[in-house]
Amino acid sequence: MTVGDIIGGGFRLLRERIGAVLVWAVLYLGMNGILALTMRPLVHDMVALQRGTGSSVAPTALPGVMSQLSVLNLGMLLLVIVLYAAGLRAAVRPQESRFAFLRLGFDELRLLGVGAVLAILFTVAWLTVLMIATFLIALLSVASPIAGVLLAIPVVITVVALSVYLQVRMSLIFPLTMLRRRIALGEGWALSKGHFWTLFGAYFVIALIVMVAFTAVSSVTLAPYFADLANGHFSREALQLAQQHQLERQFGTIDARTILGWLLAAAAGAFWIALGAGALGTAAMGLLHAEFDDIGSIYE
Repeated sequence: MTVGDIIGGGFRLLRERIGAVLVWAVLYLGMNGILALTMRPLVHDMVALQRGTGSSVAPTALPGVMSQLSVLNLGMLLLVIVLYAAGLRAAVRPQESRFAFLRLGFDELRLLGVGAVLAILFTVAWLTVLMIATFLIALLSVASPIAGVLLAIPVVITVVALSVYLQVRMSLIFPLTMLRRRIALGEGWALSKGHFWTLFGAYFVIALIVMVAFTAVSSVTLAPYFADLANGHFSREALQLAQQHQLERQFGTIDARTILGWLLAAAAGAFWIALGAGALGTAAMGLLHAEFDDIGSIYE
């Protein structure tokens, strides 16, 4: 299993399951459209308040508006989980291709549970290291402020490295949970052992590819925003004005640029899901097969 194999698996899913990816993009587009249309009245009033022209929303109605936005954000999160589960299903259980691999059941619930558990474990580990490091830096700074500053540099590097290491080592838990139809915390951790640099290299390249894709989308949707900043010489007033104009463009009148932005964002989102899930699934399946081959070679 090489870096190229993992990246190629992501693009293979994108190429071979293009019909399903297009369905994911349409769902992503629909949810983005609903979110944008729902937020239009609130954004309109926010801009009106900033300009001092008044708002049509009474202060007592704001909690209700915020509740609606919270429900929509939860719906967006649920959609992302469903779409990501569909991507993993396409990668590790390709025979279940009905409905563009989309489901809403125990697989999605397990992935949500795995994400919550890993987030808690990761946060606890990160905070523990951070508290110990902060204590040591503070203790050393009492004796020598310069020594405390010098110690802070390797501490920050260590914390970042630990974060990356844990994320890479835990990454295969998700595709294995989808494959086994049960939470596979231990198996996912064990399977990634000895393959950190291969996985890290693949994920790093994929992250760069996805970043380029979203940057290309932003260059189209945010071009007027940066133009406003440049015309105002990047001053604080120009920043506020550019933000107001961007909100108006994004949640105001629906024109060709708005629709184009929605389409590009949906395409980029579906691309990210297919590439990421395909790479994770390829890595998990490839390493599992490699383990079986190693075991089989013993009895040859």
